[in-house]
Amino acid sequence: MLGAGVGLFFGPGLSSIGRMYAEARGRAIASYGLGYSLGLAIAAFAANVGVSGWRIVFLTLGVLATALVAVAPDVGDVPRERVPNLLRSGIDYARDPMYRLALGTGTVAGTVHYVIVGLTPEMYVSRGVRLGLVTGVIGAGRLISMVGKYLAGWLFDRWGGPRAAQVLMVCVLAFGSAEVLLPGRWGLLPIIPFVAFTSMLFPVSNAMVVSSLPPRASWGVGVYRSTLMLASAACAGLVSIALRWFDTQPVMLAGLIVPLIGILGTARHRDLGHRPPAVAPSA
Repeated sequence: MLGAGVGLFFGPGLSSIGRMYAEARGRAIASYGLGYSLGLAIAAFAANVGVSGWRIVFLTLGVLATALVAVAPDVGDVPRERVPNLLRSGIDYARDPMYRLALGTGTVAGTVHYVIVGLTPEMYVSRGVRLGLVTGVIGAGRLISMVGKYLAGWLFDRWGGPRAAQVLMVCVLAFGSAEVLLPGRWGLLPIIPFVAFTSMLFPVSNAMVVSSLPPRASWGVGVYRSTLMLASAACAGLVSIALRWFDTQPVMLAGLIVPLIGILGTARHRDLGHRPPAVAPSA
């Protein structure tokens, strides 16, 4: 039920923030994502609560969600208008190069997040490192990413989505390679910037998708989010199969091919640059 609630909120929440602050869209969406980073950081540290304390985490989330219902502000939105045909508008969105680039950037971020960050504890525990230390380092990266996400929003506002995404992917590839390839415990050092730069890709991707859509287009944001979830599910299946045949380290190295492909893809679309605030289609 918590997952369903969060999923229903994502599309309208993200598109509303992007419309309310169109002139500083990158920074606004990055600020929106700061709470997400804080939650992920708490989740990393919550891994140490033990079997008997897991209910406390879920009860806390339920209390916070109930409190938000009471204090949610009444924010004005754009005037209501006829909603366009969902299938036709979805096809139009998919034809937009900025929308496709946003999907690609989000897929890179999600794949790296689930493959490299997700398998990091397993790889280092197999090297004799305590699980609490590894999750603590990952949690530190999440906390730093809260500031990093705002920097990512500033890069989007200054450079535009494609260039900002490309620079961040280069950093992800560099620090991810160091994490996987450095021997012993040395690889723990680049985990913090690696996690931070990976998280910074998400607000850039979110800002690009909102920039490519008309004002009342939460449907387009929902399709974007669902596509990322499907890509993550497919990635999880492929990783599970790969781990039957290969060790954790080569699987993580193979995952780094994804940001490399993303770097090449963004290089082809850097001319897209900034996009003016989208206008609602005529009825």
